[in-house]
Amino acid sequence: MKLQVFLEKLNKALDNPSCYLQGGFGQRLLNPGGDWYNKNYTWNKTNAAVIAAHTNTQPVSFGFDCVCMIKSCLWGFSAAPAKPFGGAKYGSNKVPDFTIRKLYEAYSYDISEDFTDDPEPGEILFYDQEFSHVGVSIGGGYVIEATPAWKCGVQRTLIANRLNPDAVPVRKWWAHGKTTFIEYENAQPPVTDWQAVYKMLSEKYGKLEAENTQLRVKLEQIKEIVNNG
Repeated sequence: MKLQVFLEKLNKALDNPSCYLQGGFGQRLLNPGGDWYNKNYTWNKTNAAVIAAHTNTQPVSFGFDCVCMIKSCLWGFSAAPAKPFGGAKYGSNKVPDFTIRKLYEAYSYDISEDFTDDPEPGEILFYDQEFSHVGVSIGGGYVIEATPAWKCGVQRTLIANRLNPDAVPVRKWWAHGKTTFIEYENAQPPVTDWQAVYKMLSEKYGKLEAENTQLRVKLEQIKEIVNNG
């Protein structure tokens, strides 16, 4: 997904009413007895009253947890009130389901723990080495994250130690990096399919070799013509 498209979808999640919902990737909060308020998630069960306060509202409120917010945007979330997951389709756009740890270990690159400079827009921010929380940089020291803290939902926060007059919550993060699911400007993601690269190079080499053979034949023909006057 192109960076600008991802950021637009992320802002859709930010700009529309939301509530933290463990396991939620854009569920419309319409039915407090439905599966996504279910008893399989401890936070949802413990905080049923919080979720209920965001249920059956107008406009519709959407449910997210931190990593599922990222997946939802990659899966096409558009805040469409008539669609069950706000337009997100599970597993779409060639993006598999993943945990925070999997996102870090398998789908991230250029990872750094240095926050001297602000992470680029679209970079993933990891809260700790236990992989307990994740957010997305939108530049300027700001982050979009889904969290039960503060407003309990998708919200804009600030990276710790940033001087800014806006009264927004501040969080200290552990690491940041790009993800292979996003096409960043002027960025080259790491190679993951070496067989495909080998096949491409072999085909190019074979084509060049064939062209060189043809040129050698033509060169010999020209030499023969010149030598025969």
